[in-house]
Amino acid sequence: MADSEVHLKQEYYQTAGHALAAAIVLGLLDIIAVSSRLHGRRKHKQKLMMDDWLMLPGLVFTLGIAVIIVFGVSREAFGSPTKIPPDFDGNLLELKTDQLTTSMTLQYTYSAVIVAALGCTKASFLCFYRRIFAVNRSSGTNIVLFGMLGFVALWTVAFCLTCVFQCRLNFWAIRGSSMDLETQCPHTMMIDISVCASDLAADILILLIPIPLIWRLNLSRNRKIGVSAVFLLGGW
Repeated sequence: MADSEVHLKQEYYQTAGHALAAAIVLGLLDIIAVSSRLHGRRKHKQKLMMDDWLMLPGLVFTLGIAVIIVFGVSREAFGSPTKIPPDFDGNLLELKTDQLTTSMTLQYTYSAVIVAALGCTKASFLCFYRRIFAVNRSSGTNIVLFGMLGFVALWTVAFCLTCVFQCRLNFWAIRGSSMDLETQCPHTMMIDISVCASDLAADILILLIPIPLIWRLNLSRNRKIGVSAVFLLGGW
């Protein structure tokens, strides 16, 4: 094979530059957001609550994702064409190179870390709702929010373990060829789809939870609309 690289058409989100930009910019924005929140609490001499503390591991996991992406780009595991040795003439699915091994290992790590980050963020939102709306701990609102917290905890643990053991105990397949990954980890795609679908459904539900609670408050219609808009802004 004359060319040592397979040059496939890359979409913008597959290029090294865009991957780095997303990882670095979003990582910095997360640091600014969490730091501003903690600074504001300290400035007003307010005690840090559970929703504040949960943002810290969420930030750590999010920065971990950024580090994974940056490291992957630096090793040409992300955002670079697949390199094929000039003397390779076998099945491409059986190709095993440092580039492919690094890429699969980082993607495997990424899948578990992102679930942990999402779980902490969801739990922080729910704890924030409890602090604002569940003044009476025996109220129906508190029971519902506490139940949602239990669901998020189970969701996070279940999918973290699913991602970690997606190849069962055949961890060697993560550093093998594409064929090894396909045969030993056959449900990877379904796991990714399940995580994304359930994550979206949970996010929509969590964003909608405060709306009926706000409209039960003794506020004018315009104030209710404004407060609802502020909470829904989290969806962006």
